Amino acid sequence: MLKHLKDHDEAVAYLNAALEESLKGDKESQHLFLMALRNVAEAQGGLGALAKKAHVGRESL
Repeated sequence: MLKHLKDHDEAVAYLNAALEESLKGDKESQHLFLMALRNVAEAQGGLGALAKKAHVGRESL
């Protein structure tokens, strides 16, 4: 799965689906959204790389 999340369009679609699911409001679906964020960050090179791309400190993420 992480291989597919390296692709920008795949990552966007994955996050949009996870966000839509999280809007149900229950804790499990909200947790799944956070896991989706983590998966995309990992696929994109980790939190350090993501922070660098976003021009923020790693701690801010």
